[in-house]
Amino acid sequence: MAQLLSESDAQLQVWKTKILEAVGDNGQVLDYQLAIQLW
Repeated sequence: MAQLLSESDAQLQVWKTKILEAVGDNGQVLDYQLAIQLW
């Protein structure tokens, strides 16, 4: 998580694309989990 928070906007877009391709429709679960951890 710390690595992602330190990345540039362009690199975050690359990560986002890769993650969404990997998780498909399950991305909402990941989004919810990240929101809990960041809150």
